[in-house]
This record gives sequence, C-alpha cells and structure tokens, in this order.
Amino acid sequence: SIEIEEDIREALQAVGSALPSFAQRERLMAASERVGISYYLMGFPAASTREADTCVQLAAAAEAGSFSLKLVAMCRANEDDVTTAARVAHESGRMIFSDIFCGVSPARMAVEGWSIADVSAQFRGAISRALDCGLGVRISLEDASRAQPSDIELVIDMLSKYPIDTVTICDTAGALLPEEAHDLTRWLAVRINNQTTKIGWHGHNDKGLALANALASARGGANVLSGSFLGIGERAGNVALEQILYLLWEAGSRRHDLR
Repeated sequence: SIEIEEDIREALQAVGSALPSFAQRERLMAASERVGISYYLMGFPAASTREADTCVQLAAAAEAGSFSLKLVAMCRANEDDVTTAARVAHESGRMIFSDIFCGVSPARMAVEGWSIADVSAQFRGAISRALDCGLGVRISLEDASRAQPSDIELVIDMLSKYPIDTVTICDTAGALLPEEAHDLTRWLAVRINNQTTKIGWHGHNDKGLALANALASARGGANVLSGSFLGIGERAGNVALEQILYLLWEAGSRRHDLR
C-alpha cells in the first residue's frame, strides 16, 4: 500500500510564502493527522534556533495529542544537523525520524566540490550519529534523477549496512518524464531488494509532470509518495497531495479520510 508524506518544509521554502505562526503550523499538522498522512516532514531544525524551537513545540503537541503521524526532521548529511534533530526528540519526548539528504548528481557534487566517496562518508557519519541518538533514519538522494547510476549504486551499497526506514528518490529539478520516473524507481527497488526499507518518491512540477511522475513511481515500486497540499513548494511546486489522495480513493484505498 502507498503511504503519504506531507512535506510542509517545502511550503515554508516557497518563494513569496509568508512564514506561518506556530499556531498555524500546529493546525496544519493536526489536519494532516485527521486525513491520515503517514509521514510529516515538519521542518528543518538546523536552519535556525527559531525553527528548532518550533519543531520542538510541534513534536510536543503531537505527543500530547497522541498523534499517529511519524514526525520527520530534515537534516543535511552532517552530524551537527542530526544533533539538532536529536534535541527536538529529547526536548519534546517524541520519537523523530531524521531525513538525511545529500546531493548525488554530478552537478550538485561539482558545486560543493565533493566526490561520490565524500558523499558516502557524509552519509555514514550522519547515519551513525542518528542511530547513536536514537533517531529513526530516512535517506533522501538529492537530485537522484540526474545522477549516474554507478554513483547511486555506491551509496546504496553503503546504506545496506544500516537500518534505513526509507530511501527517497528526489527529482529535485523536476527533470524526469513519467516513464523515466517509473524506470528509476523500479531500478532502485530491485537494487535495494529488502523487505524493511521503503522506497520514497519526491518530485517537483517544473515540467508540469509532478502528478504523473508520482503515479509512475508508485507503479515502479515506490511505497511512500511525498508532496504538499495545494502543491506549494519551491519554484513550480510539488505534487498536490489532494490529487494523490483522491486518486488513491478512486482506486479503492480507504486509508485516508477525505471528508
């Protein structure tokens, strides 16, 4: 079955969006709980002290309300970001997943001056820190849609040593066509080939194909589809979750409450 991730962090980064108050973010989180969203990427705690404090408050509210949402904190592949996410978990008393991301495409690595060996080392350090802190671990392969398969393979082989909840393919620039999204997801699912790690899809709408690509990725084996309500996100936005949820309902799924 398909699980849904609400990436409110994308909406917060959208150009022209006003930064919502804590009360507004709490209401949005509660709405995701009512709908039946599985993962809630609540924010990027290491971005600022204010954001970290807000994430603590959100996690504490979810714990007080006995929410079933799996809360996720975005982290770059470095130990400092993971330590900040661990602070959120500790101060709120809520179990948190760290979503550890790093660019894997030639373009991203060239900008940062990294090799794929550097990327793997960063992932290893961040994952080890997350596990030491008692955090759940998810991995996002930033710009995977423009990466070399051999580079992704090297990272996936390294990840196989760790208990990873989800490995997410990020079509960061909205570059793929639906058949490409399907084939990349199928290839990664075969490459990972275990029953405990889910395959996630996170796409952008630069070519107007976010919905089509998400559906194609699901057909290719993605278990978790990431997006935002109304499709609000960076640049052209992300897949609109209300569209995904309606199509799942139409296909017979009753996992989510559309009332």
